[in-house]
Amino acid sequence: MLTKEDVSRISGVDLKQLDGYNDVVKLCGNEVDGLPDGLNFLGLSLTDCPLLTELPEDLRIRWLDVWGCPVLKTLPECLNLAHICLFDSNIENIPKNSYCYSDLILLNCQYIKELPECRKAIMHDFLVEECPNVTAVPDLNIVHGMYSIRGTQVTSLPEQLKVGDMLLLCDNLIETLPKNIKVGTDILLDGCKSLKYLPEGLKVNGDLDLSYTSIKELPKGLIVKGNLSIMGTPITSLPEDLIVGGNILSYNKAFNDVTINHKVPDNLVEQIWEDTDYIYANDKLYRIMTKEDKHMKVLDYFGDTYFTVFGYDNFVEKCMLYLVPDENPNTHAYGVGKTVSEAYIDLILKTADKI
Repeated sequence: MLTKEDVSRISGVDLKQLDGYNDVVKLCGNEVDGLPDGLNFLGLSLTDCPLLTELPEDLRIRWLDVWGCPVLKTLPECLNLAHICLFDSNIENIPKNSYCYSDLILLNCQYIKELPECRKAIMHDFLVEECPNVTAVPDLNIVHGMYSIRGTQVTSLPEQLKVGDMLLLCDNLIETLPKNIKVGTDILLDGCKSLKYLPEGLKVNGDLDLSYTSIKELPKGLIVKGNLSIMGTPITSLPEDLIVGGNILSYNKAFNDVTINHKVPDNLVEQIWEDTDYIYANDKLYRIMTKEDKHMKVLDYFGDTYFTVFGYDNFVEKCMLYLVPDENPNTHAYGVGKTVSEAYIDLILKTADKI
């Protein structure tokens, strides 16, 4: 069993700073066989600790990483986590009262069956990969980073799911996508053999990979800004209104002679997000709070997640940003700042090389 002095020595955090330490304490190696009671710091990272069997019940952290700790199978029920990352872990359960609004990353966790609720929003990434006993995912509204599910028993996604980065659902039992789903960049569905159809009017601001799915026909109104892969699918014809900015990848040589409309609408991103409270600007999602004639008040990923989880308060007001669009709609440039003036200066700097 380690003492606080041991924790200080192994982590390199001064003993006087350890209590109330506002950062992640990193521990690794055979020496880490147990942690003392009374620890108080922001986060804990455990890497390759083969003798560690349990964590103290009074552990009060918000951030937990566990990498390669094979005999650690349970977590304290009192843990209330904003960030959790488990890799190659035998942990069986995550405390249900965990918020997990920063990140939820589970990679090769063979024994986990249920996920925490996550409070509707995640600031960064939601990754659940090679977790074969997971059958359902939290009813999230917004994930500002990547959303990835692979190697699970999950068959459906949240109806109102919005993803700021890419959607990765390779080799899954997913049967379809929600009709209202919004994704910032690529949608990768290769190997989803139960996937038989996509919602009409799907618009993709990147690549769409349908390789080795069971989709027989593409939906009406499909627009793909990047490449469309339909290799290994039973698709034999393409819809007349299909728009693909890149290439169509297929084993069917008949598609080589088909004329494809490559003219992707300039306002594709606006079309994707037009019926939501969000705007995709400078490759990021912002939540629109108010609109003025020439600018918007918005929240970035941090402010939006806080607002979604905790509601509106003075802290949210302090997180508010100003977003100013370029008057040239073809540039898709936006200035961002804590004030309108700062946003205009940022816009000038972004568009200076285009003048």
